Amino acid sequence: YSDGADDGETGGWLLLVGAYEGINLDGGGSTTMSMLDTTGRAVRLNRSSAVADSGKERVVGSHFGVFAKPLVGFFGAIATHPDDTAASVVWTTSVPSTTQVEYGPTAEFGMTTLLVSTPTTNHTALLTGLTPGTEYFLRAVGTAANVAHDSDPVTFNTLVYANTKELVAPTNSWRHTSANVDGTPWTTTGFDDSSWTGPDPAVLWSDSYGVPNADIPQASSQLSTDPTTGFPYVTYYFRTHFQSQGVAPGAALRFSAYIDDGAVLYLNGKEISRVRMEDPPAVIANDSLATLYPCSADATCSDDFSVAGTDAPLVAGDNVLAVEVHNFNAASHDITFGLSMTGVTSLVLPPTLALAADASGVTLSWDRGGFALQQAAAPEGPWTDVAGPVVVGPYTTTPGEAARLYRLRR
Repeated sequence: YSDGADDGETGGWLLLVGAYEGINLDGGGSTTMSMLDTTGRAVRLNRSSAVADSGKERVVGSHFGVFAKPLVGFFGAIATHPDDTAASVVWTTSVPSTTQVEYGPTAEFGMTTLLVSTPTTNHTALLTGLTPGTEYFLRAVGTAANVAHDSDPVTFNTLVYANTKELVAPTNSWRHTSANVDGTPWTTTGFDDSSWTGPDPAVLWSDSYGVPNADIPQASSQLSTDPTTGFPYVTYYFRTHFQSQGVAPGAALRFSAYIDDGAVLYLNGKEISRVRMEDPPAVIANDSLATLYPCSADATCSDDFSVAGTDAPLVAGDNVLAVEVHNFNAASHDITFGLSMTGVTSLVLPPTLALAADASGVTLSWDRGGFALQQAAAPEGPWTDVAGPVVVGPYTTTPGEAARLYRLRR
């Protein structure tokens, strides 16, 4: 834990490195020291009072950096080159060792690449069968002189190549009510909401001060306040219809929402997500309060999240998105709601292999990870991996080599 750095100590450090002038913008218990380990991973060396208090770093504007030669360890920097369903991994070791990677969607890994037992200091591995848009954990493992080594974990995110279609626009019109609808099928497609107010365009808001926060985007429609308290109601209910062609394989729904304070989202009667509300199986009722509030208690920053297509009962034709928005406390002076929903369908895109030749040889280039370079003397093969294997471009041939064909394989 850090006691922080006072102005005298910080000034002393600046003088030691030859600074002429300095200005201190912040300090104290939020001071945090981090460094890169031998694999290029950022490691926090202490825990500031801010981390101990809130679990996260404070955003401050005063930074002091020291740049030095990288530390030497068994593993050098581990570079990941992800694609949608595969990734290339490249690293070095200080002495020749075997080559293998443990990887998976959790810190327990669960999957391994095939062991390459020939010792080397330059290592490559190809990870396949990955899920697009997913965080993965990996570590390099190797044995040298009968001693096993493993690196610190490294994370990366696979990419998503997709078609997108906006299904609900940020300015969509919604029917809404502040009445208690507990026990009614208000989230379903066939529910009769003709007695509700609207439809009114989002963003919808209620504020006992009479005007919305000026930073709220497109604050277009005002909701009623509770006449008995003068404050907004604890809960408001919203419904909007939209058309869709259904769910394609690998599809997802992507949301960008302005919610003050919490919400539960339903699609065609099925709950699909909660934002700052008690987690399932807790029952959400009309008097339920949000567990937290966004930003600085105003909907001035967006909540961005996705729902997998397998969890979203999207149907061809008419669909209903229903949302209940809850305040953090009964005496809160404001409540805000507006969102956009985009359908995302994954695409499979072939890689592009480019070739350039000059007097020094032929250079092959590709800008996506997850592929290995292969060569053959004729189109019918046999095709073999270029020695390495080579999983990251560019690759330059040696002058005088026999003519060959090249391709990428996953």
